[in-house]
Amino acid sequence: VMTPQRYNLYGQGGSGKSFIGTSAIIDHETDELLAPKGLWIQIGQERNPNLHVPENNIKRFNVDVLQPHACITGVIEYLKSLQVAAAKGQVADVIFFDGYTELDILIGYVHDMQPLENDKWSEWRYRKTIMTAVTQILDSAVLGCDIITTARVGQLKKGVTDRRTGETTGADPDFVNSRYFPQMDGWMRYNLPSYHDWCFYLEAEDSINGAIHRMHLTQDGDFFIKNGLSHRWKKPLPNHLDNASFQQLKQVLDHASKPITQKEKEGVSK
Repeated sequence: VMTPQRYNLYGQGGSGKSFIGTSAIIDHETDELLAPKGLWIQIGQERNPNLHVPENNIKRFNVDVLQPHACITGVIEYLKSLQVAAAKGQVADVIFFDGYTELDILIGYVHDMQPLENDKWSEWRYRKTIMTAVTQILDSAVLGCDIITTARVGQLKKGVTDRRTGETTGADPDFVNSRYFPQMDGWMRYNLPSYHDWCFYLEAEDSINGAIHRMHLTQDGDFFIKNGLSHRWKKPLPNHLDNASFQQLKQVLDHASKPITQKEKEGVSK
């Protein structure tokens, strides 16, 4: 059985991120509660009442225009309380943090309403402080359960080239070699995957049988993937899963974590 780990699901709105995240808490076919102590942490406008997760399993953080920073500090204090509870043996079944991009947007929004310092870098320092705290507290090893997070999808910035000087400004650095990756600003633009064991890209497609929500598990397209078991993907394992639940994802990863069998070797060699 796999130890508790950190999963990031990123993609455009409607790609199925919240469906997969909440499928760790509730069976979407039967509405059976799978994780009585599962938590869906909804940041800002991230919500979906159609997923039928019980109110007792949801914690919301919305902006109060009279106390804008209370939303952000509330997130930090709540995550700290989960860490304290876990240290006492009161461990959640699963934590679904939905999501990082919305938190990033909220940080800029509340700082615009109530700046902390009067200089142009104040917002970016605030953003880095909050994001550092969240990533450090959302530690599956410390909290003792799987942690699922979401982000929207961002695109590689090619920058603008000055015709006179030939100098390009505003471009992503050369080490960013994927066209699509989790959408974040500032320091977290290049660091979010470092705080996850897995990072999978989701997209929605239409088919004759209805919508397909596809989760890519391997680097089979122009999008960033972090797969800690890619060195074992010679097994007959899928490059993507369609309309999958979190349990189905974990079954694939658990299978990938085990040594390849002789029968599998023979199948790969054919």
